[in-house]
Amino acid sequence: MNEQRIVKLTGIVDNLISEVSSLSTRTKDFEATSLRLGNIIKTCENELLLLRSDLKGDREQSFRLDQIGTALNGAKDSYEEKQKVIGTKLKNKQAAAQRTPEEIQMQKNREESEKLLQSQASYQATILQDRNLLIHELYQNTVLANEMTEDMNHLLNAQTDTLRIAEDNAFMASQRIGGGADDLATAEKHTRRSKKLTCFLLILALVILLIAGGVIAFTIIWMNRKKK
Repeated sequence: MNEQRIVKLTGIVDNLISEVSSLSTRTKDFEATSLRLGNIIKTCENELLLLRSDLKGDREQSFRLDQIGTALNGAKDSYEEKQKVIGTKLKNKQAAAQRTPEEIQMQKNREESEKLLQSQASYQATILQDRNLLIHELYQNTVLANEMTEDMNHLLNAQTDTLRIAEDNAFMASQRIGGGADDLATAEKHTRRSKKLTCFLLILALVILLIAGGVIAFTIIWMNRKKK
């Protein structure tokens, strides 16, 4: 007996969910249909309470009742939400029917102003998003320039160590071997080349930093002009 009641209640709730989902002001006999669905929800709630009372201690059927209750609550929430929306639409229609042409025109102007404000807000949000992306890109470029500068510093340090080693070796050779003058001259040539390379790398690093700074300055000026 209770099993039949559960099956019947399950079918009613399923049909209720379907009808509530399709409920709108275009529904035939909308008011009557809306009232009928409200009565069905109340009837299902009462039947669910009775079944819970009759089936205390039966875990399997209690679990099924919990599922039915969850579905019923979902249908009820959807029904109440649609009632609010539909009620608002009906009030607006009734109010529109009673408004004068001047009031209707004022309402249209107000709606157009709201749309314009929303469009401007959307445009500003897009500009802000683009600005943030550009700032992030500039930050990444700055980080990259810093990393390149650090790499060059490491390279310069390595060249400096090489120069020191060459000078030490040349000095030791001149002390140990009387004929080390040629080796010393060769070391001096390498030293001059290394110094030239060092100067070139320093100049290259400065040029990169200047270019990065110019790009950042130009981007900030362009963003400010675009914002104005």
